[in-house]
Amino acid sequence: MDFAYVLREGDSVRTVHDRHVEGLFSREVWLRLIAEAGFQAKRLPYDHSEFEPGSSEVFLGLKPGG
Repeated sequence: MDFAYVLREGDSVRTVHDRHVEGLFSREVWLRLIAEAGFQAKRLPYDHSEFEPGSSEVFLGLKPGG
């Protein structure tokens, strides 16, 4: 996630860029936790008009035998 801060100090204004990697767990941990909960774990591409194509994905837990 990218943040842009616009800072005013007296009469001058400056911008600062800050980048954070968001997410509680790594991809591998998410898939393992979904599988340990008894689901078939999958990851799928997620295309959204506000994101660069191919840059996002979602995790899916399928009920076994379903």
